Amino acid sequence: KIACIASFKTPEYIRDINAFTLGVKSVNPDGEVHVRFINSADNSFEEKFRAEELLDFGCDVLISLVDSLGLHSLAKDKGAFFIGNNFSVPEIASVFYLTSVCCNWETFVLNQIKFFAEENWKPNFYFEGLSTGSVALGELSKFCTPGTKSAVENAEKEILSGGLNIFKGPLCDNKGNLKLEENESMDFETLWNMDWFVQGVKLSRF
Repeated sequence: KIACIASFKTPEYIRDINAFTLGVKSVNPDGEVHVRFINSADNSFEEKFRAEELLDFGCDVLISLVDSLGLHSLAKDKGAFFIGNNFSVPEIASVFYLTSVCCNWETFVLNQIKFFAEENWKPNFYFEGLSTGSVALGELSKFCTPGTKSAVENAEKEILSGGLNIFKGPLCDNKGNLKLEENESMDFETLWNMDWFVQGVKLSRF
């Protein structure tokens, strides 16, 4: 059982949670990701309250999809492994920190400044990934299971080459409805507007 504290119930976070859950299930088919939305990017009281609720329920891994560092200390106090968001902070690694999901805004901002300086700027749709360095997985701590680093590197290579499509059928939502047929890929519009969760995501209260 993995606890996930997320900011808002929007397609952006739903995509992130779904992709993460599919990754979890590729390692452990019985894995569950228990999600709590706090409807804020940074509400230290609410995020800690919901995270503690889930850890007491029996989750032993905590992933943060909020913009603060407030959950690091809670994970350590509760003895749960931790995956952070936005910030790669290997210096805090004790026996709980694993890695962080990182966004490199520098890639986007510098390109926009360059276009503007060259008087070549125009409104545009920006949706980039690993190939531009816009997103990445932070440094893995030494507490990750042996073989994790090579598995992550291989998956990244497959994604970049087009060999690994995360959202490919057969794929069902968490209510058992078939959303993608065998070998069917998700089109961009569906991905961009995703409003359903894959199997393994748990939203029920307790």
